[in-house]
Amino acid sequence: MKRLVLDGSDALKLDRLGRATPLEGKALPSFKGLGQGTRVGRATVPRTVQATAAARADTDFTFFRNQSITITDTSSGKNEPSVGNDRDVIFYTGNKYAAISIDNGISFRYVDPFLLDDADGSGSVASSEQTDGGFCCDQLVNASDEDGNELVVWLLQYYADDADSTIRLATYGGKSDLATPEDTNRCCIYDFKAADFGYSGMVWMDFSTMQNSDEWLYGTINVYSLPADDTAKLQGSAVWRIKLDDMTDGNCTLESGFQSLKTGDYGDGLVQGAGSTMYWGTHAGNANSELRIYTATDSSTSVDVTDKDITNYHTGTTASCPTPDGNNPCKNMGGRIVTGWTGNGKVGWFWNVAQGDGYSFPHVQGAIFRTSDLKLQEEPIIYNDSYAWGWPAMGVNNRGDVAGTMYRIGGGEYPRARAFIVDDVDPSWSSLTMHGIASSTDTVDEDVYGDYGTTVRFDGCSNTWQAGVFTHVSNDYFSSSQPRYVWFGRERDGCADLVVEKLAHLFDSTNGIVWIGDTTRNVGSGSAAVTKTRYYLSTDTEQSDGDILLAEAHDTPSIAASDSDALLVKALMPTDTRAGTYNLIACADQPDTVTEVTNTNNCTVDGTPLTVKAKIGRTTPVITTVKPGTATRIRPTRTVTLPTTTRAAVTPPTRTVIRPATTNVTRQPPGGRQPPGGRPLPGGRPGAAKPTQG
Repeated sequence: MKRLVLDGSDALKLDRLGRATPLEGKALPSFKGLGQGTRVGRATVPRTVQATAAARADTDFTFFRNQSITITDTSSGKNEPSVGNDRDVIFYTGNKYAAISIDNGISFRYVDPFLLDDADGSGSVASSEQTDGGFCCDQLVNASDEDGNELVVWLLQYYADDADSTIRLATYGGKSDLATPEDTNRCCIYDFKAADFGYSGMVWMDFSTMQNSDEWLYGTINVYSLPADDTAKLQGSAVWRIKLDDMTDGNCTLESGFQSLKTGDYGDGLVQGAGSTMYWGTHAGNANSELRIYTATDSSTSVDVTDKDITNYHTGTTASCPTPDGNNPCKNMGGRIVTGWTGNGKVGWFWNVAQGDGYSFPHVQGAIFRTSDLKLQEEPIIYNDSYAWGWPAMGVNNRGDVAGTMYRIGGGEYPRARAFIVDDVDPSWSSLTMHGIASSTDTVDEDVYGDYGTTVRFDGCSNTWQAGVFTHVSNDYFSSSQPRYVWFGRERDGCADLVVEKLAHLFDSTNGIVWIGDTTRNVGSGSAAVTKTRYYLSTDTEQSDGDILLAEAHDTPSIAASDSDALLVKALMPTDTRAGTYNLIACADQPDTVTEVTNTNNCTVDGTPLTVKAKIGRTTPVITTVKPGTATRIRPTRTVTLPTTTRAAVTPPTRTVIRPATTNVTRQPPGGRQPPGGRPLPGGRPGAAKPTQG
């Protein structure tokens, strides 16, 4: 017997026999008590461990997502996560793995970064196919929107061979290409050697950073002599930039080349939220009492350099934050700048500082300047008497608000990942409210921890943030890390995203009746207003102009984040429907009335076609679609082309030294990490503010 089964807890389900075989004149099963538009049931996916959305105030801090990512191989106790997205497609990388989500971070699948060397498409990489010594470790993700062209850049670092090492950029033209990032037919690949940045001889490139301005993608690298071990010596750094529109034109070549803005000191500290002016900062000159600020506008061919006095902070001490197992994850904590941002007329940088000079634990120090004249405004210190704070990762949203993640660690505790926001609700750096993400149950025996993390604006919901963090779940170096994906912000700033999660039908071809069951779900972070899910008959699998719109629709109520609404609808096929095979397509939010993360995921096609053998004999008008079209994105054909270097595009930096008179700021010291064989980098100072909540 062909039958409909209703699951009141979630969605309409159809018996496989009933789905696969048209009824063709046989009696339609009786649905007693079910009329057209019968609501089947509603279901909720747990959004977070916090209170339900209905009980939350608009200004409350909220984790829209906070979940572990199950992957096949972490390969390193130094996890170093990075994350970026194009609307509902999220790309997450670590050390040495990657993961992709195509449903706004609800689920992830493993991505093998080694497959970017799979030249023959065999699914494995032979030694002869490896670039240099093969894929190594560090990875970064950067997502930008250049004149409506989404661009996601994946940076990978490779081991050095006997002569050199490689930094690789794989670029994707938005969500459709990014959904399968290991498919090299969907990306352009650019390889850079140290020689491209002006270095010669046997060198090793490490510790890259990457951010974008309105028109350029910027990156930095540090360059060491080989071998890449404790005897390696810092040779210098490089700062480079590539035009964004040169990577979105679809031809996989860099007609404009790239510009190498080489500097002799560390090139860390590129800022998020750059707009038309990129800033980066380094500890240089009088390293623990000055910050060197570089400024480059999108239209400039030169870089301005300014040294600014900051509070002296402690250096020269190995950072220590013992955990219950006796390990010291802070041992290799460096003093280099690890995060920077600009927004609302300010630009700021933060770094780790070792204990000392009145501070009993490692902590985080920052310097915030006014962009108009680079006058020092604040010098926040994030410190606690009972445990360490470290590894800040900060991002800026569209309003210029700052948010970030850090780790609370030591003092008898295993590492704990925490998040915070600095905005109109919590405006003070001196009393940050920390919100718990996850806690570790172990640390790694080698006394190591990742050098960096990531917090960035969420594309498509631009006043919220997403972050990559990790916890330790064992002391084995190769399996200890548990990566986590976090999407957070204020309750008021969440964004809806409607999808048709389930779709099925039964078809009475004689009478032209289609019983349709669908579940419309809100996979976003905010409530969706009342709207409609509409049904189309299409000769292909894409909803487009010319498809037949059925008169009946699913009137969806307001759906909270992670909630769904299921409905059973009796629809009449239009009389003028010609004989042929059609696909049933359901599209949420028709027409587009709800502001969503994206409207490119609204439609779902049923896998079982409808076969009409003769023209329908009833009198029902044909209604054609009025759904707006969606943007078409160009997918480049992969061509591996070495970029043309145009080092002359930027003139040597012009150095201007500006020293403020005095600043009414309490000052203090830190400790710093020293690259192999290189000179030490910075640390701390007094008068530290304590977070109000850990």
